[in-house]
This record gives sequence, C-alpha cells and structure tokens, in this order.
Amino acid sequence: MHNTRSTIGLLSIVLLSACTPGKDQAATFTFEECAAQGNPVMESYPRQCRFPDGRTVTEVLENQGTSSSTTQESNIRVTEPASEDVVSSPLTIRGEARVFENVFQYRLKDEDGTVLVEGFESALSPDIGQFGAFTVEVPFGPPSGASGTLEVFAYSAKDGSEIDMVRISVRFESQ
Repeated sequence: MHNTRSTIGLLSIVLLSACTPGKDQAATFTFEECAAQGNPVMESYPRQCRFPDGRTVTEVLENQGTSSSTTQESNIRVTEPASEDVVSSPLTIRGEARVFENVFQYRLKDEDGTVLVEGFESALSPDIGQFGAFTVEVPFGPPSGASGTLEVFAYSAKDGSEIDMVRISVRFESQ
C-alpha cells in the first residue's frame, strides 16, 4: 500500500512537471514577443508566430471590423456594381481580393433568396498576401422581383466556412 502511494505521488510529480511550460514559453504571449525571440513567422494574413512547442500566436491588427464592407481592411473589395446599382445580364463584377490561393466565390440572389448564378474566379495577385484585381462577367436568368443581393466571399481554408463576405444590394433592370 505504501509502495503504491509512493508510485502515484512520483507519477503525479512527473506529469505535473511535463505539463508546465518552461520559463520562456510561459512569459511570452504576444505576436511581437514571439517574433522578437526569433521564432518562425508565417507570412499569412494576419501573420502568425510559432513557438518551439508548436503553439502559435496571431498578430493583432488595428481597425479590423467584422461587418461586411468594402473598406481598406477587407480582404475582398468590390468596386462594381455599387450598392443599389441597376444591373442586367450579363452581370459584371469588378474589384480586388487578397484571399487564399487567390480564389473567391460570387453569388447573385433575387429578392426571394433564389440563387440566380454562382461560381468562383481567381484574382490576379502579383504575390501572396497582396491584392489582385478581378473582373467577372456572368449571365443570369430572370429574377423574381426588382431587387437582389450580390455576395462575394471566400471559403476558409481552415474549416470551409464563408469568410470575408461582401454583400451588395442591387436592383434588376426592368424587363
């Protein structure tokens, strides 16, 4: 019985010490501190720094909103059509994107939410992490109602969710 308690006590001490981070790991939490220690920095957006034990910290970027917009902070910027523009088939979509592998998606819905057209295209980015221009012309069928929504977005490489969503309200040309 005494031998069993000693073994359990010793095992607890070993496990506790193995799960406790070392001094430099516990003291460093920010991206800046991680990078200053010379740890590898991944040139993603936003950048990430990896500790020797595999933990990562992500760079905190200022002025990052979560709403759909075409502001400078967005990874997708649509310049055409503008909000409330009158559109007809074929629809021209112009802008620039800074997304994974330069691939973005688009979807046009009528006011009932019916998808009139959807697809994907690539931005012409000069390098990783830089914006690339795009122009897409897509025909679409007759809409239900006079208004609709254009959605331009990317799929997350991490989990497949829709990210960087830009929604633009449009009006359909009278037929």
